[in-house]
Amino acid sequence: MSEARRQTRIVYEGFMELANGNGGVVEVGDLVAYMRGRNRPMGAWEVRGELSTLQEAGLIAVDEESARWHPVEGQDFDSAYAAG
Repeated sequence: MSEARRQTRIVYEGFMELANGNGGVVEVGDLVAYMRGRNRPMGAWEVRGELSTLQEAGLIAVDEESARWHPVEGQDFDSAYAAG
């Protein structure tokens, strides 16, 4: 697994942990704080880039009105990246 993919997995795992504890939604700032708390600090633009990567993989989606992200039901990281 490449370092970029490893970073995306770490962000996805953090995203899912936050979503599971926050009614299924995550804001960028929540994920930035989460990563900092796990001693993996990332800037808001880095996190936003990872969220876009996860969105392109079909793992998460954004509600454009609220700017909150949520997981896509029935998807998981390993399956999404199995072909690539």
